[in-house]
Amino acid sequence: DATSSISNVNMEMVSEVKVQTSNFGADSANGPVVVNAVTKSGGSNYHGAVYGYARNSALNSNDWIDNYFNNSRAGTYNYFPGANVGGPVKIPGTNFNRTRKMTFFTAGEVYDQRNLYGNTATLSFIPTARMLSGDLSPNSIDDALGMPHGSSIAMCPTPYGCTGTNNFGAAYSPASTQLDVQGHNIIGGQIPFADLDPNASAYTQFYPKINRVPQPQGNPPDCTDPAKLVNQVTFVSLLGPGQLCSDNINYDVNIFAQHNGFQYHARVDQNFTDATKLYVTYDYELVSDQAPVTTTYAGSSVNIIPSPTGALTHAHSHRLSVNNTHTFGPTLTNELIFAGVYFFSPAQLQNTKTLQDSNTGFAGPRYYENGDTQLPQIINYQGGVPDFAMPYFDPVRGAPKRKYSINGADNLTKQLRRHSLKVGFYAEQSANNEYVQGYNDPQGQLNFQQYQQCNVYSISNSKSGLKSGLGNSVGNFLNGCGGFTQVNKFQSGDMKYNTIDAYATDDWQATKKLTLTFGIRFDHLGPWVDSHGNGLAVWEPEKI
Repeated sequence: DATSSISNVNMEMVSEVKVQTSNFGADSANGPVVVNAVTKSGGSNYHGAVYGYARNSALNSNDWIDNYFNNSRAGTYNYFPGANVGGPVKIPGTNFNRTRKMTFFTAGEVYDQRNLYGNTATLSFIPTARMLSGDLSPNSIDDALGMPHGSSIAMCPTPYGCTGTNNFGAAYSPASTQLDVQGHNIIGGQIPFADLDPNASAYTQFYPKINRVPQPQGNPPDCTDPAKLVNQVTFVSLLGPGQLCSDNINYDVNIFAQHNGFQYHARVDQNFTDATKLYVTYDYELVSDQAPVTTTYAGSSVNIIPSPTGALTHAHSHRLSVNNTHTFGPTLTNELIFAGVYFFSPAQLQNTKTLQDSNTGFAGPRYYENGDTQLPQIINYQGGVPDFAMPYFDPVRGAPKRKYSINGADNLTKQLRRHSLKVGFYAEQSANNEYVQGYNDPQGQLNFQQYQQCNVYSISNSKSGLKSGLGNSVGNFLNGCGGFTQVNKFQSGDMKYNTIDAYATDDWQATKKLTLTFGIRFDHLGPWVDSHGNGLAVWEPEKI
């Protein structure tokens, strides 16, 4: 994403890492945390190593959640085999580099990882077939939640007065006077069939199979007796900490994803003379990531289901650095540095057709008929309707991220008696061209909260007046009563900025036991601008 590292430091390929979190000198660019890594280099003799790191869940104990849900231990692993070799650069049959002043170091490492999505079991509530038919009667919800008949009535005397029950709303008793958003009576807990939203099937066709019966937690009292659940005068819950009539979980699964890759590093050192030394490094990294559920923040870490097609990213980066050091004399040294890194991540759905309206049957309408016909996300912040959280991917471009950073620096050091003087400059250009997912949904995003207000049937007809929902997130989902947001275009943030710095420092050895450091740095931090020189949009109401 926009804040992630675009090039990683491998501990097997570096000889020194220095992390400064405060009190660093004026010669250090950036901050407030400065990390400097020095890669390994070759020597006058050949040396190499073959190594491997392994971690397998077969050696782990099972975690608490898997034990509670009677799941077997999740089969995850992380394998990191690698090798490196270094020494003098030689060409067989020639006298090239006979003085061994040119050396090399090269290394490679493979990543083979099978990780657990969310690092734990995925737990959700899936509406039952009976509920999806529109039957939200007390018995239907009691059966879905594994509770004795009568529990829903006891815990939800009114649609908005539920205690200790599910977090998606009340059942509808035979005596209920609740109306759906079309103004029709819900009779016997049944939403009229004609009022069921045909768009609901665009999601329910992808629902996984229910694989668990919800269970009570914490040894609750009789869940069919209102007097044991809530104080009839103050209406305060009488349930103790951790007590639930149902844990509301009927879908429990371990979802795995592969995160594989390869990293390569090479370094060549050339000592032209004792006074002039040059080294060049190059790094390449390739990482393939699977995302079976979502690639962005979703409404809840539970109550989410896997996408019928996952996302796949083949990200790669190139990094090059050049360092030339020349000593003019015993008191004067100059260091010239250039570095650059390029990162590209062409993320895309594994099957670009699966979530299109032509395949799902989703008929809209949407606010903007912009041609972006991927199935809208569902992000709920309560149970009942599981999150369908796969973000938008353009059918052709996907959701690519393209970034680069180049910089150059020159540092001149002069020893003058008891003063070590250092001056230099630093220049950098960094760019980020990224289709940011999350809050950037041209296909739309829905939510069906228990207390949702909606437009009559049409989730995106702004001319319709707002109507109160059904007091139940599943009922709102089935009745087409959803909150809806949409952007009109999947916009990339193609921006860059420039930085130019200059500094001067003085390390003065005032006495044998006292050294004073003085420094000053001038930074020009340029604004983020696009390729036309336009900056970020700001709100200036006085100019309207």
